[in-house]
Amino acid sequence: MTPEERFVANVPLAYAVAARFLSRALPMHHDDIRNEALVGLWKACRTYDSGRNVPFSAYAWPVITNEVRMFMRRLRRWHPPGVIISLEEEVPETDHLTYAGLIAYEPDLAAGVQYEDLVRLVREVGGPVVEARLVYGRSAVELAREAGCHGSHISRKYQEGLRRIRRALSA
Repeated sequence: MTPEERFVANVPLAYAVAARFLSRALPMHHDDIRNEALVGLWKACRTYDSGRNVPFSAYAWPVITNEVRMFMRRLRRWHPPGVIISLEEEVPETDHLTYAGLIAYEPDLAAGVQYEDLVRLVREVGGPVVEARLVYGRSAVELAREAGCHGSHISRKYQEGLRRIRRALSA
């Protein structure tokens, strides 16, 4: 079987790997994740050695997973430099929720806040749970699973972080 034939035959495998990562990213990145999975599948097709008596799916799964994980790492490191946003602007992929609504503070406090300043404030004052929720779009359930704790613990940490941010903004 040629690499091209193997690729076409195993596209569902790539999509299955990608599906495991979709809940960790914003909907606007879902196509990118699927495409990265296809890139990983193509790498696996090109480097697979059928003489080793290893099923292709067993070989391809970690190759595809690695490709998607590398993309997710790059995605988390990306921060648009110097972008100025209005806190009254709607958050993408939400139903009319504004950035100010995310952290629930007065709009007049938001004058001139830059994206970088807001992210820095979330990181330094809000803590890792608030950062994961607001900056990376992670869900409380996902964070609780990773931390090995109950979702209510994550929710409490999130609320505490939001209170600290509100206090810092009103000071």
